[in-house]
Amino acid sequence: MGAIFCALLLAMQLTFIQSAIPRVYIKCSVWDSGCLARQAQIKVPALTSGIPELFTEILDPMLVNFARVNLAGLKMDLNNAVIQGLKNAVIDRINIDTASRQIQLVYHTDLTMKSRYSAQGSILNLPFNGDGEAVISAKKVHMEYLMPFDISKDAFGRDVIDLKGLQYWFDVKDNVRFDFTNLFYGNKGQIFSSVEKCSYTDFKCLKRSFQKALPLFTEGIPELGIERMDELVVHDKTYKLGGLDLTLKDARLKGLKTTVFDHVSIDTNKKVLFTSYHIEKCSMKGKYEGVGTIKVLPLRGSGEIFLKFRNVALSVNSTYVMENKNNKEYFIPKSYTFDYEVKDSAHFNMTNLFSGNEELSNAVLTFLNENWREVSKEFGKPIIEEQTRQIFKNVVKYFSNSPVTEIFLL
Repeated sequence: MGAIFCALLLAMQLTFIQSAIPRVYIKCSVWDSGCLARQAQIKVPALTSGIPELFTEILDPMLVNFARVNLAGLKMDLNNAVIQGLKNAVIDRINIDTASRQIQLVYHTDLTMKSRYSAQGSILNLPFNGDGEAVISAKKVHMEYLMPFDISKDAFGRDVIDLKGLQYWFDVKDNVRFDFTNLFYGNKGQIFSSVEKCSYTDFKCLKRSFQKALPLFTEGIPELGIERMDELVVHDKTYKLGGLDLTLKDARLKGLKTTVFDHVSIDTNKKVLFTSYHIEKCSMKGKYEGVGTIKVLPLRGSGEIFLKFRNVALSVNSTYVMENKNNKEYFIPKSYTFDYEVKDSAHFNMTNLFSGNEELSNAVLTFLNENWREVSKEFGKPIIEEQTRQIFKNVVKYFSNSPVTEIFLL
């Protein structure tokens, strides 16, 4: 990441060398933060694309030949990294303090890095090693720089800003996704090496192991074809909720990482896996189209939808079979049933109900939120059903790729 910060430091200096950039801007007072931010925004494409007259390199995509990451317990080398996203930077604020001679720059953007990696060690008490391709995507990265400066003369005798250093802070406001190929050098069993093996009859051990494996599942495991689950996306799907037809588009479901397992057991005679757990908080945000009735109340609209639930208790029973592949036995889930209840609270919000009729909209939303316990039995179904389906699909992928000897004590 140091290469990014050094490049941005150079780019800020170039911003103030006015004669080299086409004059599509206006001059700003050093005290006019709004004007400075607007003019810096205009210069972002030129700065990130490179300025041949000033012999500056292209910043997007940025090429980094080598970088070494040393975290507590983890050493990782990155080679031939390609970083993209700076050209989409949005300048939030620029302040120039002439008294203390400091410049403050604040901006945000999405960043993606693709690279070769080689890693050894552990992170968050989980083993981490491998050699392959890495893709890291960060959404809504907010950056703040503080840069001391002097005023000096350039080769033409002009006064220019001479930056003397850099302090920076950053915060990822949305999420970061990490994808690494060839983790554990292709040994898929090691991905869960930190998860305790249990016998079929040790229910307490099974509960501990499921809980410890949860973060690995929610973040996704590309080597096993397991997608990231803590933010699921529903692109276009229609649900029948009693008398209501509800279509969700580009809906994002969040909260699975707050799951707490309450009970896990296996009945080897009936071949059923029993799990009960609760999701401390989950939500859904997206676009909707709905027509029909919910609890005898008419509902019609098309707009934005936001659902929020607290403490959702679930019971999921999965049937399974034992299959033999290449002289190894596998535990394969086949089907499931589930039941759920929202225990603590639920909140519903929908825009543009009844074509924007505020009186009718308020009446419906008030009814939904005052009767959240009953309403959530139907309205909560899209969230719970989609999350349960995704969990089951990914659990099947894991068990199908892992012999029982890698998972259970026999």
